[in-house]
Amino acid sequence: MIANIFDFEYRQSISNICAQVRNAMIKDFVPNYLGAKRFSIEQWLGQNTEIVKALFDLDDNQLSIIADGTYCYCQKSSNNMIQGKLYSGHKNRPLVKPFVITTSNGKIIDVYGNHASTDNDASIMEYVLIKDNHLRDLLKKGHLAIFYRGFLNCISRLKSAYGLNCKIPTCKF
Repeated sequence: MIANIFDFEYRQSISNICAQVRNAMIKDFVPNYLGAKRFSIEQWLGQNTEIVKALFDLDDNQLSIIADGTYCYCQKSSNNMIQGKLYSGHKNRPLVKPFVITTSNGKIIDVYGNHASTDNDASIMEYVLIKDNHLRDLLKKGHLAIFYRGFLNCISRLKSAYGLNCKIPTCKF
């Protein structure tokens, strides 16, 4: 379909171009624009918003992060094993879950994934903290992590293992 839109004779040409773009992004974009190590701790602390500092009574040396999984729809796979991991009973279609960690002003610290639709946000967060040394180095005892209810299963572990101050804001009507 993409080959027809751009008037390419062969589908393989599109595959080659996509591979080149993917390799260029991994080589040039990702190391310079994503990851906990791209800024110093002082620069990350500068990303805290005044409203988050006031709402959660943060000191100037406490970083606030927000973590959440999102989803991207994808085509149905002909491979049954892959289809089982991609299919979301909640959304009734196949999808993958990128996991995003940002500062309180929205600056992206890193994007992790793609994760299977069957993985919940709590297990992904624990996996990310085990695998990403730079994120673990950035997050210190007392830093604020803002989550939603989907993270309830990992809050006690994040508090005990990493010393994070975990909050789940609620809305009451």
